[in-house]
Amino acid sequence: FYYCRMEQITVLGAGSFGTALGCILARNGHAVKILTRTKEVAESINSAHINPRNFSDFTLPNNLTCTDDPILALKNSSYILHVIPVQHSSDYLSNIKEHINKSTPIISCSKGLHAESLQYMSDLIPAVLGDSNPLAFFSGPSFARELLEGQPPAVV
Repeated sequence: FYYCRMEQITVLGAGSFGTALGCILARNGHAVKILTRTKEVAESINSAHINPRNFSDFTLPNNLTCTDDPILALKNSSYILHVIPVQHSSDYLSNIKEHINKSTPIISCSKGLHAESLQYMSDLIPAVLGDSNPLAFFSGPSFARELLEGQPPAVV
């Protein structure tokens, strides 16, 4: 018998990859909140269950919600998925760090190296938030549309 406890998961970023990962987590029974910068995206996801900017042809699960308020998005989160482009991550995290619980694990799903600082996400996140949050990293070849379609990715 397999048991999976339902978690409250926050996804930072309502782009194609953030939407796809949030959808997979919601399909697996978790309560997912996506933090977006755009009120219109939040309203569309909450009312029509569609991200109007990414994959408007996919209906998102009812247990996936969206907000542009970091306080609401991060409240009671068991995990945080960081799906913000690497080049914008430092500023983004700086703007919301006061709302991130220091013990909440962060799973970085952002790919690449910061062009100016040459930092990997494993260096960038602690540089902004400090060393208290446990970190994990999601990497490997994957495409958001294939994830939404249920195709298996090659990620670790």
